[in-house]
Amino acid sequence: MTADFGTRLGAYFIDYGVAAVLGFGAVLVIGIASLIGFALGGERGGIIVAIVSYVIAYIPLVAWPVVCESTRLSQTPGKHWLRIRIVDDRGQPIGWGKAWGRLFAKLLSALVFGLGFLWMLWDAERRTWHDRMTGTWVVAVPDQPLPVDEYVRIVTRRDKGTAG
Repeated sequence: MTADFGTRLGAYFIDYGVAAVLGFGAVLVIGIASLIGFALGGERGGIIVAIVSYVIAYIPLVAWPVVCESTRLSQTPGKHWLRIRIVDDRGQPIGWGKAWGRLFAKLLSALVFGLGFLWMLWDAERRTWHDRMTGTWVVAVPDQPLPVDEYVRIVTRRDKGTAG
């Protein structure tokens, strides 16, 4: 069964709540590093340290969902806690390529006032633009693990006689 809008939204808030905490820690470290840079290297040294620190802190905040979604579990912490995961058309974890593709496709989903995210409210298969662009599905994780062929049946809708 594909995940509903509320569950996906809840996972998003959990994930970006975690990111906000990590981001706050990064800003704290950046502030301390900048102060040290200003003290040791003057204004120019402080600015250089601040820019480098922001880049170093920002990369993990962007990349961590990709890393989580490309693992065998295909879940970020929010998806894990709310028992949903991302699979490809065969019911398999999505891997690095599709995880990065999803990240960039999410930018397109957000571009038109977030319409790509809201699209699942009208879509019969409850898929967003970035799901469709990357050939992925966000599915509910059952209490007991399903065999791969069951995930395939869910995403291809073979139980209803239609292809996904």
